[in-house]
Amino acid sequence: GYTAAATATASTAVPPYAASFQPATSLSAFDGKNSAGTWTLEICDQFSGDSGTFFQADLYLTSGVVSQADLSLAVGVNTAAPLPGTQVTYTMTVTNAGSSAATASGITVQGALPAAFIYRGFSGTGSYDSATGVWSVGTLAPGASATIQVTGANNSTSGSTQAFAAQITNSSVSDPDSVVGNGVTTEDDYGSVSFTTAALPAAGTAPA
Repeated sequence: GYTAAATATASTAVPPYAASFQPATSLSAFDGKNSAGTWTLEICDQFSGDSGTFFQADLYLTSGVVSQADLSLAVGVNTAAPLPGTQVTYTMTVTNAGSSAATASGITVQGALPAAFIYRGFSGTGSYDSATGVWSVGTLAPGASATIQVTGANNSTSGSTQAFAAQITNSSVSDPDSVVGNGVTTEDDYGSVSFTTAALPAAGTAPA
């Protein structure tokens, strides 16, 4: 839509502009991206021998409500110092913040169980695969939470420390403050916990 009459100078008050333009290719590659960051404008001159002056460009994001879900993960363990052979239970909770603009579906969490943890079973929301460590959470509306408890036997020796970490690995919508499955431990979709196996009481010691 550009015409020779659509002129501008350094003092031209814009917008609105005198002409309208559209991209040569689809902008769908930007779908779901966070608008915060650095945007770069490139200007290419197709022909030699001519000249021109660039004055100004403006970027306006007018999509309305951004479809995002702020998911967070909390990880805990029922005891910090279990005895060898006793039961240990990990608890994981995923929460979709009440301020989220969207319902998230297809949510999964992954965390490899320690080698010294003998898996016994799970209870709670969704399904759990102990071989892969994947918890299939399902769908969470804004303000909703889902919790799972994974139970097993402590097969480690006294004084050894067992660490367990998990992260949200999939969601149908983007998260405003974290990226699923990126391994960044400072984001709120990541959680970790550990326990150190206690020493067995000496022979002849009365149980407490």
